[in-house]
Formats: sequence, structure tokens, C-alpha cells
Amino acid sequence: MSSEAKDAYLSLGKCHYEVVCSLGYAGKAFCDIHTENPFVCGKAIKDFYFHGGTLLDILSRIVFVINVPNSHSSKDNKGYHKHWIDRARLLNGYRTYVTDYVQFLESSVIQELVNIRNSMAHYWRIPNKDSMWPRGELRSEKAFAWPYDEPHFDDYTDWQPIGTIIKEHFTELERVQSEVFIVLVRDLPKFEKYICATII
Repeated sequence: MSSEAKDAYLSLGKCHYEVVCSLGYAGKAFCDIHTENPFVCGKAIKDFYFHGGTLLDILSRIVFVINVPNSHSSKDNKGYHKHWIDRARLLNGYRTYVTDYVQFLESSVIQELVNIRNSMAHYWRIPNKDSMWPRGELRSEKAFAWPYDEPHFDDYTDWQPIGTIIKEHFTELERVQSEVFIVLVRDLPKFEKYICATII
């Protein structure tokens, strides 16, 4: 077995560990959003989406390594692709190799979760009205209106409790992780074929 193949196998182990930990961290953050301290609650919400996004990106890396030919050795001037692939790069650049996974990684609930995570990471907080978010806009908006001086804040629709939305997102993360692992076990022979080795 080549050193690149060994490194890819080690990457699978490290990524599996991080996916499981990320789900646990997201679960802990979900529990913390029910605190009465608004600062702790706000931090817990951001933590939840950080760890949920991490789970999806690293899970996508496992899908890439197992299913894409030469994933163990492909590289460019940034280094090996297996070290920096994420959900967006997987779905945009390697979709034809991972068609059985798209239904999980691109479900409507997962897409909503990713939109919230990206909004929090690159823009600013989601508008909050009486501990509710405007679910009508969560899948389409990136940079939300500031409630204090931007009038179109009043146009947002379908306000739902934040705790209910996050619970749905956490349940979907659990389901996606479980379902994707089942398909990965089935597809493991592809990886063995690509690296010319049998995993015992």
C-alpha cells in the first residue's frame, strides 16, 4: 500500500472521530440554548451551527475519500484534496461520484441549517422576535435586516420558535450522519479498489 493510501485510510479514521465528536458538541450546545442567561443562550446557538456545519463538512470529506477515484492521491498547489474538501466542494465538483449521498447532504432541512450557519459566519445574527426566527426566509436570505432601522424586517414571515427549529436541525443531523454511515459501509469496497488494498 502506498504512503498516500495509508494517509487516506488514517484520514478516514480521524474524520470519523471528528464527525462523532461534532454531533456530541452540537447536542451539548442544543441543551445549553434553554438557559435563562441570554448571553449563554446566544453563544450556544452559534456553537450549535458551528459544530453542525463542521459535522457536514467532515462527513463530506469521508464521502469524498471513499467514493472518488484517486481521492487518496489527487492534489494541487494547495495540497491534497482529501485534506480540504468540504460539503460545498463535494456537491459542486464531485456530484456525479456521490449521487447516493446528495439526498442526505442536500435535504431541505440541511440546506436551511447550512444557510443559517453561513449567515452567522459571514454576515450577522438572524432576526429574533420573541425568541422566534422568520422561517419563511431562512432558506433564501443571507444578510438579514436589522430590526431597529431596516423596514423590510417587518416583511419577514412564518415566525417559529428558535428552539423548535434547532431541534429539527439536530434531529436531521443525527439522521443524516446515521444514514450516510450506512451507505459508506456499503461503498467501502470502492475505496479498497482505488487504493489496491483490502481493509480487514
